[in-house]
Amino acid sequence: MQWLASDAMLAVWGLAWRAVAAWVVYTISKFVYRTYKIRSRHRELAAQGIPMLPHSWLFGHLPIVAQLKNEMPPDISFILFHGWLAANVKKYFPQLDEVPPIVYLDMWPFLQEPVVVVFDATCSAEFMAARTLQKHSITRNFLKPLSQNLDILSSHGELWKKWRSAFNPGFSPRNVVAMIPELVEEMQAFADNLEKYAGKNGSWGPVFQLQGETIDLTLDVIFRASVGKRLGEQTSENGSPLKRALLDQVDRMEARGDVARSFLTTDLLPWNGWAFKRNNAIMENELLPDVEKTMSAGGSASKKTTLLNQALKEIEEQTGQKALTVSSLDQASYKSIMSNLKILLLAGFETTSGLICWVFKELQDNPEWMEKIRAEHDQILGPDPNQASVVLKKAPQLLNSLPYTHAVVKEVLRMYPLTFAIRQGTPDYFLTVPGSPTKYPTDGFGVWDAIGWTQRNPALWPRPNEFLPERWLVPNGHPLHPQKDAFRTFGLGQRNCIGQELAVVEVRLALIMCARKFDIAEAWDKWDAKHPSNPKYTVKGQRLYPAGNGTMHPKDKMPVHVRLRKP
Repeated sequence: MQWLASDAMLAVWGLAWRAVAAWVVYTISKFVYRTYKIRSRHRELAAQGIPMLPHSWLFGHLPIVAQLKNEMPPDISFILFHGWLAANVKKYFPQLDEVPPIVYLDMWPFLQEPVVVVFDATCSAEFMAARTLQKHSITRNFLKPLSQNLDILSSHGELWKKWRSAFNPGFSPRNVVAMIPELVEEMQAFADNLEKYAGKNGSWGPVFQLQGETIDLTLDVIFRASVGKRLGEQTSENGSPLKRALLDQVDRMEARGDVARSFLTTDLLPWNGWAFKRNNAIMENELLPDVEKTMSAGGSASKKTTLLNQALKEIEEQTGQKALTVSSLDQASYKSIMSNLKILLLAGFETTSGLICWVFKELQDNPEWMEKIRAEHDQILGPDPNQASVVLKKAPQLLNSLPYTHAVVKEVLRMYPLTFAIRQGTPDYFLTVPGSPTKYPTDGFGVWDAIGWTQRNPALWPRPNEFLPERWLVPNGHPLHPQKDAFRTFGLGQRNCIGQELAVVEVRLALIMCARKFDIAEAWDKWDAKHPSNPKYTVKGQRLYPAGNGTMHPKDKMPVHVRLRKP
């Protein structure tokens, strides 16, 4: 009988190995077929006369991307690919004098779908405004671990329209102005924290990461806008469980979407899925008491317009019932509320925290504009910087009387677009370029706006690599005046950034509270002394450069030191 058991076991193992072998053969065959389809599609486009980057049957355009990585630091933001390709046009398109208006890019298998990069500004503006093109699966897949795509950012169609309409009042200019007294309180906490880092008697203090402080600031702001309550991240020693879970989730999401690892997806790692569930549970548990409190206090009937109130109002209109407790919500409504709150928190800190850093970077490098801003603040808000918060709480409309401050923020947004737009191509949507009869297909491609080039294109922006806030102050018709649709950091069309008004107000307030009180400067020598083994990468001679897999982050979160300015 023992030999029978042994034979049976061998038979089971044989079947298992055959199943594994069949799966391997199937997977390899599927991979090879997919590779052939993508590679041959690019060859077909080239045969039609469309300018094509040098293309390999085996590697597609990966050798070109590798060249970017060889010439730049390994953590460089891929948004800089646009400008890098335009600068190397003679190398890759020797027959052309400038980058083609449309460039197809085959990065399979490190991107699951090829992309068509739109360098022509007019064409790009048209596809971004097109209602037929939805968010690309790259965006949806990135956000799915946080929201299951039930949110305003990754949804489309009727679901997106519902949430956009619901949240518009919360982000309206009128509501943001009404929030200024509350925002000033958060900015005061930010200024207080910077003062703790300042040295004694006007000397430089120790090095710290500025974006670490701006993350806490922007989380406090978006949390307050969302639920109408202070989170207190800036006064917390170790950070709230909400923040720790959110940042860990974002780190894992960015690793999951890393170009270098997307083919060997981290979804296959069981502990990653467990971590996603754990972080979502922590965040929802932290948000739950505020949702309960808001609902018991009347929810949508509140006189205060918060994002949570707006979400509850939408659900009440949809269901026809007023829910006073979380337990009275159906599962779909509960998930929608939590998904949107988490996404709004993410969107509220990810880009704005970096934007504040880039503003201080450019003002450090262009001190004449820092002096203009300081003089403007003295004139409009009074000579005492410590009284700025009092003045703004009494007269928040004064924020709109600071043209130099606003121009500086707009110019930084032009130079550092922070993120990018990518849409899902369709069989019936073709890209067209003014003056050309060519119709560029988008089916099977992600349609990617080359914002990293468009906002530094000398044909659109005179002296594009110079920091010139005056371009936002000159009248229409002046050579420096921005051309129509050339600026699109916040996107164009109906899917433009819903939170742009809040983001710009945050940065202007940060300048008001800090510009006259502190000198803030990069402190790489001090940083290197604390981290001697770190590589000292540079881009165009600068230690501070755009880094990151998604949003354009300042390298190493911008190490700086601070000193108090003398009256």
